[in-house]
Amino acid sequence: MYPSTHSYEAYSQAADKFEEACKSAKRHYLNKFATDLNSSFKKWWSFMKHTIGKHRSSSIPPLLDTDTDLLVSEPLDKAELLNHYFAKVCTPSQNNPTFPMLAPPCGVMSQFHIYDTEVFELLSSLDTAKSCSPGITNRMLLEAAPSITSILATLFA
Repeated sequence: MYPSTHSYEAYSQAADKFEEACKSAKRHYLNKFATDLNSSFKKWWSFMKHTIGKHRSSSIPPLLDTDTDLLVSEPLDKAELLNHYFAKVCTPSQNNPTFPMLAPPCGVMSQFHIYDTEVFELLSSLDTAKSCSPGITNRMLLEAAPSITSILATLFA
């Protein structure tokens, strides 16, 4: 059977509708995915673990050392290069350092009190199922609570 103008137009319309439906479904999926990632730390971390991989770490590509015009690919060398760069960028010039004028503080704390019982109560109320920061879990803080409170008691006695 030879294609007719009518069948070609019907095919073209169906293909356009299909393409639009695919785009709409993709937009809907990505919006739902973004909402899920923004509403749950667990889903965000699961996505990160899935993206990076369980045993793979993210890597910095080779860097160009502008002093020697060589590519640096070893992790320690890259760290040294970045350290040198950030130190150079963040250190003011010795000739005429200018610093921004800061507003004076609106309030000054003359004294404060830390009570070991309150610190222990706060540490005990931590949810061990949630993360607190990279490298430190709430479970670690909870298990270290007695020693933390005794250290604070000796420091601020």
